[in-house]
Order: sequence, then C-alpha cells, then structure tokens
Amino acid sequence: MRWIVPFVLCVGMLVLAPPVASQEEHHGASGDWRTLLAEALQALEDPDFINEANCASAISAFTDPFYHLPSSAFVPKSARAIEQLRAEGPRLLGSFFYARLLLKERFHAFSAPSTACVDAVRRALRYARFAEDFLADWLHDQGVIGSAPGRLFSGGYPHTMRNPQFPSITFEVGDIVVLRNTKVVSAMIARLGDEEGDFSHLGMVTKDRTGRKYVVEALIEKGTVITPLDEFLADKEGRAMLLRYHDHALAARAGRAILWRAAVALAKGAAIPYNFQFDSNDQSQLYCAQVMEVAYELASHGRLRLPRYRTSLHRLAGTPFLRQLGVSVSEVITPSDVELDPRFDTVAEWSNVATIRGVRMDNAAVTALYGWFANGYAFLPDPMLETLAHVGVALVRTGIVPAFTQRQIPEQTAVLLLKSQTLINSLKQVVTAADRQHVLDYGHALTFRELLVVLEIYRRNDCIASRSTMPSQPVSLHRQINVAGGRCPIHLNVDRPSILMSERESDGAVVQNNDRQASGWAALVDEREQIESLH
Repeated sequence: MRWIVPFVLCVGMLVLAPPVASQEEHHGASGDWRTLLAEALQALEDPDFINEANCASAISAFTDPFYHLPSSAFVPKSARAIEQLRAEGPRLLGSFFYARLLLKERFHAFSAPSTACVDAVRRALRYARFAEDFLADWLHDQGVIGSAPGRLFSGGYPHTMRNPQFPSITFEVGDIVVLRNTKVVSAMIARLGDEEGDFSHLGMVTKDRTGRKYVVEALIEKGTVITPLDEFLADKEGRAMLLRYHDHALAARAGRAILWRAAVALAKGAAIPYNFQFDSNDQSQLYCAQVMEVAYELASHGRLRLPRYRTSLHRLAGTPFLRQLGVSVSEVITPSDVELDPRFDTVAEWSNVATIRGVRMDNAAVTALYGWFANGYAFLPDPMLETLAHVGVALVRTGIVPAFTQRQIPEQTAVLLLKSQTLINSLKQVVTAADRQHVLDYGHALTFRELLVVLEIYRRNDCIASRSTMPSQPVSLHRQINVAGGRCPIHLNVDRPSILMSERESDGAVVQNNDRQASGWAALVDEREQIESLH
C-alpha cells in the first residue's frame, strides 16, 4: 500500500506562506482560510512561538477566526478557483492533520499547562477537524475523493493519514483506538463535556497466547467484551484514531492485563457490566474509556493514572439531564482525552468522508440541546415514550432482545436516552433540511457554527409560538423540553442568530449573492415586533 505522508505535502505551503505575524495581529487575520492555515503551520513550526504563558491566547488567535468563518468563505467562487481547489484540496487536507501533529508536539512539551491552555488545545483540535471535514465534504461532492473503504485505517491517503514518525500502520498490544460512529448516542457521548470532543468510543488492542489480536471494549448493550481485531476494524465508522503509549513494555503488560480481566468475567458467564454512571472510582463495572484506565493501572500496580487531562462536566452539573442520566461525578474520562495525553503518540487518523455531513448534523443537534439544558431546559413528561422505554427495559431484562446481553440497564437512563434520541433526530431533520436548502440555493453546505444558529432560530421561533395565544406556527420543541414554569426564554446566552446578519452585512466576500441571502436570513432573524409583543 502506498502511503502519502502529510509532512511532505505541507512543505510547499510552509515555504510559500507569508511571514508570521505577531500574536496580536492574528486576532485580525485575513478571512482567507488558506492564509490562516499557512500562518498557523508556520507559527507551529517555531518551537518558541507558543509557550505555557501565552498558550491559550496564542492558540485562540488562530483557531477562533477559523470557527467564525462563514461557509461561503471556504468555497471558491470562480471556475478557475474551483479547479484550483479541486487540485490542491487533497494536499490541504493533509495540512490540517500536520497542524494537529505540530500542536500536540508543542503542547506535550509543557510541564504544567493551565486549564485555559488545555481547553484551547481541545478547541484547536476540534476546530481543525471542523475545517478539514468541511473541505473533505466539498471535495467529496465535487467527485475529487470517494468514500472510504469499510475497514478502518485502510484506503490510503486522504482517508488514512499517517504520522511520518511511524513507517507503517500496525496494531500493537496496548494501542488505543478511539472512534466516532454515526449513532445518536455517539454524539451524546462525544459532546458531553465542558469542552466537546470528536470521539465517542475507545477500544484497547491485545492478543492471546497464540498471537491472535483482539480489542477489549465496553459496550452499552453487552458490557466489556473481547472482539477479534479484524471484526473491530471492519466496522464502518465516521472517524478513528490510533494512539500508542510511549512505554511499549508497559503498554504490552496493560493489554494483557485487561484481556485477562475481561476473559475471567466472561468465563464466569457474564461480562463486566457497563458503568452507566461513568464513575471511575467504581471498577466493578466499566465504561469504554475506563477500560484504558484500568488496564494501565493494573499494569503499573496502581502507580499510573491515565489520562493526564480529563473531561469536566461543570456546564451540565446539577441539571435534570445529568441527574436523570444517573451521572453525579464532576469529571469523566472520554475517548478524546487520550489525544491530549503527552504519553500517547498519534499513529494515524482515518475518516469516512461519506458520513462526515451526517456526523456534523448530529453534533450540531446535540451541542444545541446541551446548551439549552445548561440554560435551564429539561425534558417534559411524555407518557408514551416513557412507557416504551419501560417496556424495552423489561424485554431486555428477560433476555428477549438478543442484541442486549447487558441486562441491568437503569430504567431512568433508558427513558432519558429514548427521549434524547427522539428529540435529537427531530433537530437533525431541522438542520438537514436547512443545509439541503442552502446547498440548492448557494451550492455549498453550512458550517457547524451556522447549523447552531439555525437551531437557535428554530428554538426561538418555537418559543415564541409556545408563548403566543395565536401562534403563527405549530409548537414542537417546547412540547418536549422547556424551562421550569413553562415560560421559555426568547433570548439565550448562546451563539446568536445576529452573527449571520453581521456576516451578511460585512465586506461582501462572505457570500456569493448578498441580496438573495440577505432576504433569506432576514426572514428568519427579524422577529423584533413579534418578540416585543410577548415580553
């Protein structure tokens, strides 16, 4: 198999890029995303540019402009520009991967980074994938790159991007594979923390005495199981990343230890139960990322605590959502935490471009919903869904559902998951319809941030209808969730719809057809008279 190394692909960009500006100048950097990317790469090449003292501000100076760019800024306007991006696009995908490798290298050199620095790195990794995914999605629509093969880490570049530090992609005992699939619950797990992540599942590579390799993983429906490596890699996920611990001997011991622990439980007739409370102090049951923690703890006789940086849950702490989910801890281990741990190297990343847009829709729906929960929203009673959930749990506990060998599912968790999945699917329909219409009107998809704006407009309009005696539209969202007292807030402290207005009214480079798009956004945003009548 022929691997194209992103490191080599980026050299041309680095040579041709303009000189690196000061950190202050980056706050007003050019709106051209290719210039922003080239400047970021050039800065990250300098080992002295980012340090522990300026980490958060220096990183944000690059990443925030990327996040705030409108979708039209990523899309070429002329036929010549389209052909140029079609030709250069695959190379630029590698540049985003290389930027993440450089950022990790700089970050891993810090001995005691601040929480603000850690959070800035999390955002930078996430925003880099936002932009990379948007470009890959466009290239896929253009027919430049096809869908990835069904096996993880196959298909070559640009589906699989390998760290040039590693001559090939192999799976060693103790390696960690983090994944993101296309299920709604995956989005719920990946976006749960104060700083959201890109991955929702974790498996650990191991092997038996004959040399056959497996992955130990904890599944909601089955508990901790031992899956043949080939079967594990055959799943067609949204994205995946392979990480390797720097102490290979310890990693090998960890892989053998967790295999033994899982096998002993299975030999007794039942897998280690799934840890629905995400409580890492309880090792009698395991959730997916906890598998790694326990494995390395066993291998080090309790001396090693992984990962170094864990995901906090302060944003949703005390909300009815977390209480109903059964989670009372203030921090959890998420699959995305492994990427930040300096003791793990990224071996390779893989993505299935055909699923990227659907994953983006799921992410937007879940991020919006969690933001509403953080602002006082909670699920309303729904006798039909609650009955369905209770019946489902009863069927699982009697063994009638073959896919579920994990019998002890908390009923309140099942109710919450069913309500969440129902609502998230509904929100996904909203953003999918808006995205599809935008493609028809302007020829390109909406960014993640623009999808959040669409959902906030939807929430606000639905709130207005729910508070009106003569609503202009049917009430949907606020029949499923609302704040205490039932009087929903028209304005929330979230990314406001006005961002689209400011973009529309900016320098004209943002949109291809200002007049047409202006009228479209104005129709969605301009509700002043309607709102004022409800105060």
